Amino acid sequence: MGRFWWTLLMVLLVSAGLYLGLAPAPVPQVTEQPLLWPQAGGRSAVVQALELRRGEQPLVRIERTAAGWVLPALGGYPARQSEVEALLQALLAARLQEPRTALAENHARLGLAEQGAGAALRLRLLGAGLPERTLLVGDLSASGGQLVRWLGEDQVWRVDRSLQADAAELAWADRRMLEIPFAAIREIQVQLDDGRRLQVAHSEPLADLAGSGLGPQAANGMATLFARLQAADLLPTSQLGFSGEPWLRLQLSTFAGGQVQAAIYRRGEHFWLLPGAAQGMEGLLFWPAGWAFRLDAAQIALLTPGR
Repeated sequence: MGRFWWTLLMVLLVSAGLYLGLAPAPVPQVTEQPLLWPQAGGRSAVVQALELRRGEQPLVRIERTAAGWVLPALGGYPARQSEVEALLQALLAARLQEPRTALAENHARLGLAEQGAGAALRLRLLGAGLPERTLLVGDLSASGGQLVRWLGEDQVWRVDRSLQADAAELAWADRRMLEIPFAAIREIQVQLDDGRRLQVAHSEPLADLAGSGLGPQAANGMATLFARLQAADLLPTSQLGFSGEPWLRLQLSTFAGGQVQAAIYRRGEHFWLLPGAAQGMEGLLFWPAGWAFRLDAAQIALLTPGR
């Protein structure tokens, strides 16, 4: 073979080697793990209700309505929308990662017992096309995610995300009362049962509040209370039997022409706020009628400086 052919052969061999060295390696196929709730197809809209229960505690049911998630056992009281949606999204996105023990004697140790010590959180999703199955939610896994099993099955699975949730009714209640920005408040009037009156007002939205001889810190504190006022507890007014003159009367007005009134009753060391008349407060007021809202000591101190 002549020199030309030897040279050509060497060029071809080197080119082939370079091609094989530079060619991308085949991409391994990644198989997604199965969804925990495949029947929902990851779509939260198919879920019309959630039910939660731990051990012998009362059942907590949260239902979807046109106005959002509510608690029917509390007369349709609004639920905490973002928390319900977060739990729902986690449940519908959760994927089975690996099987764990299938021995029933290990369930209590993993927080997956049906009753008694180590009782699991029972959770059901209800809606068209969803199977009537109950998921038992146990401990968090040391390798990440959550340990779960289906009621009636001994096999324990690890899923890829936390599914922790509270099983107390009031923990799901939306405790927001008012959310009024500081600069939106024009005036606050407070009348106490001892005859004392407090009245603070804004001369302009970004100025300090002033009035009743209060310093800026105390006067401004009365307004900042309403920037995100939440109840420490709540009860139907029928259970507390409020009557007579309240311990405090409150009236708040905004630069936009809104106004809201409320009364606070004292029962021992507890202070309960009852909503009154309101107008022009759309998007700022969240309390439903027929409920009383307990304020804590720090909130009362802001509302009644110097008392």
